[in-house]
This record gives sequence, C-alpha cells and structure tokens, in this order.
Amino acid sequence: FENDVYGGIPGLLASLAAANVPMAVATSKPTYSATRILEHFDLADWFTFIGGADLEGTRGDKASVIAHTLEEVHEPFLVQEGYVVRTPQGRVLTEKGWLAAGLTPPARDGSAGAVAMMALALGTRPATAHATHKQHPNDK
Repeated sequence: FENDVYGGIPGLLASLAAANVPMAVATSKPTYSATRILEHFDLADWFTFIGGADLEGTRGDKASVIAHTLEEVHEPFLVQEGYVVRTPQGRVLTEKGWLAAGLTPPARDGSAGAVAMMALALGTRPATAHATHKQHPNDK
C-alpha cells in the first residue's frame, strides 16, 4: 500500500467512538478499494458506512458519493426517529422534522405548495403535486 495514516488519527477515531459519534467515510475512490485500505490499516471497524465511487460509473463524482453516504447513514435514522417518512412519491418531512429544523410546518391540506415546500426542505424536486425522489433500494 502506498498510503499512510496521519499521526493521531487512530486516537481521534477512538475518542469519537467513545463519545458515540457516528462516523462514515465518503471518498471518490471505489468503495472496494477504500474498504481494503481502511482494513489494511485497521481503521474500517470505526466506521458505520464506507461510501465510495461505484465501478459502474453511476456514482463517480464527489457530490454523488457524499449524497449516497448521507442517504445510507442518516436517512434510516431520520425515518426511525420520525423526522422523515418514505412515501410512494418520495421522502417527506414530518411535522416533527419541520419543528426540529426550527421551521413552521406547511398546511396539512396536501396542496402542491405544501408538498413542494416539504420536498425542497429534503433537497428533492417536486415534479407535480407530489414530491419525487429516486426510489431507495429498501422501498418496496
């Protein structure tokens, strides 16, 4: 391996883990390569998720890798805690999610404006009166 671990990193990771800080990796290296490097240096176990580029080229730019990692790490937590719900039209902030963000929830009338506001808060784009988002692999 032509890599080195910066001094102090193992200790920092141990301190963050002791403080229950969830940690993930987002890298432009292919996931397979990043995992092998982290395993070689005994660092992989510190991370709940290792996100990288895919070999098919569908997730090659840094923005896509970061979005993928955030989706895999944070979305399940947000759903579990009741801040976001998955719908056939996409992800939607719940009232709890709006309030946690310090925002006033939109009207509950299901209007296109209310749905669009929720979609925009989630970083998705409403195509019609419903928010749309690419389907998550766990959605059935």
